[in-house]
Amino acid sequence: MLTADGLLPSVRLGPEGFVLSVALDEAERAADVLSAYVSENRESRREQELRRKPEPVPAIDAFAGLGVCAALLVFFFVTGPRNPAVI
Repeated sequence: MLTADGLLPSVRLGPEGFVLSVALDEAERAADVLSAYVSENRESRREQELRRKPEPVPAIDAFAGLGVCAALLVFFFVTGPRNPAVI
């Protein structure tokens, strides 16, 4: 955002996280650009959250789980329990 506005920011890793810096004479302009960006995007995020509806869990997932359980039970009944004589 700052670069698009003609500023030359630098990013470095500090002891408490990343630090974004600009030249001292550009600091006020950079703060204005970042404030405008935050205020513009805050509203759009709110709108997106309001429009977002929870996705329903498809019934097919429940039927798939039941199908796997049924297949395992059928496999068990066809093959029988473990033979204790076989090591």
